Amino acid sequence: MVIHRGTVEINNCYLNNTSSSDGESSVIIESKTTNNNIIINNSIIENSNIKHNVPLMHFIESNVKISNTTIKNCYTQYGFLIDVDKSINENKFIIENSIFDDVGSILKGYYNLINLKNITIQNILLKNSLPVLNNCKHTKFIVENSMFKNIKTIGNGLIGPEASYIFKNVQFKNITSNAKAIFNLMYNSNTFENIIAEDLSNIGDMGDASCFYFNSGEDEKNLNFKNIYIKDGRSNGPFFKIQGYNNLVNIKNTIFSNITSYGSIINNTSKKSKVVIDDLNFNNNKNLNKLECGTIHFENSLELLIYNSTFENNSSRKNGGSICFTNSDIEVLSINSTQYILNKAENGGAIYFDSVIKENSIKPIIQLVNVTFNNNTANNCGGAIFSNNSKLYYTDIESISFKNNIAEVAGGAIYVPDHVDKKVFDISKCIFNNNKGMTYGNDYSTEVSYIKLNITDNIIIRSGDYIPLSFSLYDEYNKYIDAKYNAFSDISIRAYLSKKSINSKDSKYLLNGNICSFYNSICDLSQLRVFANNDSYFLKFEIENHNSNKVFDIANVNVTVINCDEYQIQSLKNGINVCEDPICDEKCNRQHSTCIPKYKNITINSVENNICRCNDGYNGNYCDDKILFNSRKIKKIIYITFGSLFFCILINTIFLIVNKEKRVVFETGYFKHIFFSIGIVMILFSSTFLGYMNYGSCVLFFILYHNGFLITYCVVLIHLQLNLALGTNPKEIRVINNKSDENYDKSTVTSLLQNKNKGFYDKSISINDLPENMRNYSEKKVHFSIQAENINTLFNNIRTINILYSKIYIFYILFAIFMIIIISVLGIKDKKLKEEGKENLILDGSKTFIYECPLDQYNIVLGFIEFLLFIPLISKLKKVLTYECIFKLVRNLGAVIIVWVTIGPFLNFVSNLVLQYNNKSKILLIASGNVICYTPLYCLYMYNIIYTIIKKQWDNTRYYFIYPSKDFCFEHKIYYCNCNYDSTPIEIESSIDSYLMDYNYCSKFFEISNGKIKFVSNIKKMSHKNLI
Repeated sequence: MVIHRGTVEINNCYLNNTSSSDGESSVIIESKTTNNNIIINNSIIENSNIKHNVPLMHFIESNVKISNTTIKNCYTQYGFLIDVDKSINENKFIIENSIFDDVGSILKGYYNLINLKNITIQNILLKNSLPVLNNCKHTKFIVENSMFKNIKTIGNGLIGPEASYIFKNVQFKNITSNAKAIFNLMYNSNTFENIIAEDLSNIGDMGDASCFYFNSGEDEKNLNFKNIYIKDGRSNGPFFKIQGYNNLVNIKNTIFSNITSYGSIINNTSKKSKVVIDDLNFNNNKNLNKLECGTIHFENSLELLIYNSTFENNSSRKNGGSICFTNSDIEVLSINSTQYILNKAENGGAIYFDSVIKENSIKPIIQLVNVTFNNNTANNCGGAIFSNNSKLYYTDIESISFKNNIAEVAGGAIYVPDHVDKKVFDISKCIFNNNKGMTYGNDYSTEVSYIKLNITDNIIIRSGDYIPLSFSLYDEYNKYIDAKYNAFSDISIRAYLSKKSINSKDSKYLLNGNICSFYNSICDLSQLRVFANNDSYFLKFEIENHNSNKVFDIANVNVTVINCDEYQIQSLKNGINVCEDPICDEKCNRQHSTCIPKYKNITINSVENNICRCNDGYNGNYCDDKILFNSRKIKKIIYITFGSLFFCILINTIFLIVNKEKRVVFETGYFKHIFFSIGIVMILFSSTFLGYMNYGSCVLFFILYHNGFLITYCVVLIHLQLNLALGTNPKEIRVINNKSDENYDKSTVTSLLQNKNKGFYDKSISINDLPENMRNYSEKKVHFSIQAENINTLFNNIRTINILYSKIYIFYILFAIFMIIIISVLGIKDKKLKEEGKENLILDGSKTFIYECPLDQYNIVLGFIEFLLFIPLISKLKKVLTYECIFKLVRNLGAVIIVWVTIGPFLNFVSNLVLQYNNKSKILLIASGNVICYTPLYCLYMYNIIYTIIKKQWDNTRYYFIYPSKDFCFEHKIYYCNCNYDSTPIEIESSIDSYLMDYNYCSKFFEISNGKIKFVSNIKKMSHKNLI
């Protein structure tokens, strides 16, 4: 059908298996004149395979509208189904609500404006060099609400390159091509909006194929991506390639997901480009090309702005897991509110900067604000960022954090090869958390900047000596490179000597072991051995086998060679003096001995000419035997001395037991005397275990000494506290009126006990607290050991004594538990050492081995604590010495307690602390201190008791009890009383007896009654008081 002028409308037609004849210009319809109107509606055209070189339809400057039409299984030798020219006005050429199914290329033409609305192009397989949709030039396409699916082309892509396109609300699914690009966009601005593209695949030439190709040409053109979702794509080259002289690329609210390409996913090599990325989700994309940098790659002059985006789980087999800059002159780089997570590359797990900067390039504007780098990985350097850009120091940064990034070699977060003053931003403003450089540099690092020698001082050696040199690597941050594995094994150092003075003669030398390589960041030159004649030299160093252009400068070391040592053997070899250490029999234990020449001036170094001299603490032919400390002589003296003392104490103890019924013994405290004797014996007996050479002896000393001290101390403390509580202080003067108080009735006693106004009454005391015989009052006088109105004070004193007993028992139980635990734990450790064949021996000052007991440290601590315990003891002693109505043995103790403090615990503490490694002095000092201290202490304690018994005055209290002075009123139990009553001797003795009864009963913490142990309460202790 040929239309010359007019309107043609084809409605509800079915065209099947149409064909053409020779000479025809089209198969179905041809419009050759301007402004013809062609409408095709609700029709089906199918199963046409045109063998002639003509299209199905041909339109020139016509108004064409194809609606609700299906074209299926139609092909033509011409290549295109529709040929349309010069439809340049809007709504001039429209295809809507139509389907192209299994057809050849669809459109061809020039100078058109073509609208495609709600069309479906599907199930196409093309094996020619023509694009699927069109090959129109100078044409603008507007494609809306359409679907492209199940398309495969061999030879060309989906669209022609020289048209401009606007795609809105379009889906592309399962499209495969081997062309240069599926979307070939050249020399025009293009827009993609609200697009879903799935399963796009370009299997064209390796490295050259792409799915999207945009070339702006020489003029500035735009490419706009908005609301795009591209996933599951594949390409044998960069998936999205951008080229041209000048372009603007906008990517907004877009997702690139699960795309694999042999090259960058986005590769922008434009001469000048501005790229704005806003709200991009770039995830799970892979660049498989080892020669192509980054999953997103930029080159040349660039303005790049990235906002509110996420780059996650992307990988590049080369550098830049997310973004790579190479040969790039960055003019503007702004990254704001963006995350880089789980990206991976060889270098720069997230971002790689490797830029060649023009000399005349302007100062860039670079900003990084609120950017996080988490869990990115580099197989080599820069877990998050690798920077070789010499203008990155212009960067303004704010809120930049690096967390859990890993570099398998160096720079867990940031790696800068060199020039950190230029190539990186201010790292002090960054936050680093748990980044790891598996070889070195957890947070940030550089390549090796300099090599540091462990020795800088002048070295003085003898010919043949070793110089223990080692070299360490440091980066530009002056951080030691603690590199694991053999990361720098390519760097070798060779040492050589040179003479200081050119006038030096005969300065020959030979070096052995003068080459080392770096292993674990250390170049170990410890086997450097120098053979040289006496002179001054420079020891110099050369770097060898280093692949880098880096030049290392290691300072020379001054070396002076001097004469051989006294015990060395000097010989001459090849004109060089050699100092050799003597060689001894191999059986000689080298750790325990020193090999020396037998004679002077020996020049031949042989086993026969040398002898093995044992070190301190060893003897035997081969110095295998340890010399153990021999304490026999000292212990012999100790046994004799302490045996004599023990015998004396034993005799005295037996003497006390025999006379225990004597008043002087039981009233001063029979059981206290026995315990005191036991404590002194334990202390003295502990001295026999000094010089211990095993754990058992050490334990016995530990137990005996500290338990003996504690028992002795507690006995003395009880004496002092008891006498303080029940004695009288003449300095406390109280005066009462001389009213007769001899006959108290029951109400008087009760009144005294309940008199709150006078301050004597304790709320806890009532008449019911008094003994029963006191409640059954008769007209007899109440005999208290102190004035009745002070009974509250008496009870408080008794309570203090009672509490003291309780504290002593509790403390001793805890102390016993402590000792058991410590001894058991340390005993187990000592046993393990023995099982391992180790001896817990140390060399002391006498050049012999002693046993290092693990309890020694506890001896020191306990010694200091025991010394501190004398502070309250001396305080009580100072006070009680002025008292009357106390036992004389207390005053005797006052004369020796100062000696006890200084020579007893303090001396023990000092000896264990200062003389740990001088066993002999320690034994003598502690043993003699124990004799000097505890012998007079025991003697003065027992003196008054023994003396009284020997004089047979054991019932005479004046021999062992201090009577109050004449100013004391026995009637009212105060000093300077105004009662003017003079007690008779019988009354005085009766009062003293009452005092002694108080001491006796207040000393009891428990009593045995009817075969049962009962604790004695405070008030019950006064039950011995009777009414007379």
